[in-house]
Amino acid sequence: MSIWLMLILGVAATVLATGLGALIGETTSKHREWLNFLQNFSTGALIGFVFIDLLGESITSFLDVSSMSTIGSMATMVGIIIATGLIFFALHELLHHFTHHHEGDQKDEDACEDHGHIEEIFEDNNRSVLATSFVFLAAIFIHNIPEGFATGVAMADTLSAGLIITVIMFIHNFVIGLSMYLSFKNAGKGTGYSVMMSVVSSIPAYALLIAGYFSSYSGAITSLAIGIVDAVAFGALLYVIVIELLPQIFTKYKSKYSFIYVLVGLALVLFLLLAF
Repeated sequence: MSIWLMLILGVAATVLATGLGALIGETTSKHREWLNFLQNFSTGALIGFVFIDLLGESITSFLDVSSMSTIGSMATMVGIIIATGLIFFALHELLHHFTHHHEGDQKDEDACEDHGHIEEIFEDNNRSVLATSFVFLAAIFIHNIPEGFATGVAMADTLSAGLIITVIMFIHNFVIGLSMYLSFKNAGKGTGYSVMMSVVSSIPAYALLIAGYFSSYSGAITSLAIGIVDAVAFGALLYVIVIELLPQIFTKYKSKYSFIYVLVGLALVLFLLLAF
C-alpha cells in the first residue's frame, strides 16, 4: 500500500470514524431508546475488543518471546494489567477525593454515593474539568497505541489486509467516538466541546498508525513491545468499562433490552474478528 493511500485510509479509520460517532451521538440524543441501544451496544462492542482482541493479542505476543518461559510470560502480562488498573484506580480515587466532597461529609472516610467517573467529577471549576478530561482521555490514548500500531503494520503488509483493518478500525473507533461523546454530554458539556474531545481522542491512533506503517519495514516492533502495550491498554480499558460504562448501563441507560443490546455489540465484534 502506498504512503498516500495509507494516510487517507488512516484518517478514515481514526479521526473521521471517531468524529462521525460523536455526531451520530448528537443526532440521537433526544431519542431515549436509541440512546439506550447505542450506549449498551458500544459497551458490548468495547468489551469484545478488550477481551477478545487486546487480551488475545497480548497473550500471543508474550508467548512469542523466546527468552521467557510460558509461566514467566503470563506472570509478566498479568502483573502489567494489574499495575495499570491500580494506577487508574488511584487516579480515580484522588479525583474523587478532591472534587466530589459532599457538604454533609464529616470526614473523608465517610461513605458517599459513587457514580460513573465522568458524572461525578465534572464540577463547576476549571481545574476539575481539565483534570477529568486528561484522566478520561488517558485510557483511550493508551488503548489507541496498540490499535494504531496494528493498523499501520497491516497497511504496510498488503492492500487487502489494509482495507480489512480499515473497516474494522472504522467501526471500532465509531463506537469509541460515540461512547466518549455521550459521556462528556452527560457531564453537562456542550455539543462542540464533546465532539472536539471525541476527535482529540483519535489523534494518538492516527499518529501511531503512521509510526507502525514505517516501523514495520525496520523491524522495530518486537513481540515483547506489542505484548506490553496491549497489556497496558487492556488494563486501562478495563478501568473505563468497570468505572464508567457499566455503571451507566445500570443507571442512565438501563432498558429491559440492555442485555440484548450488549450482546449484539459483542457478537458484531466477534464476527468481525473471526471473519477477517
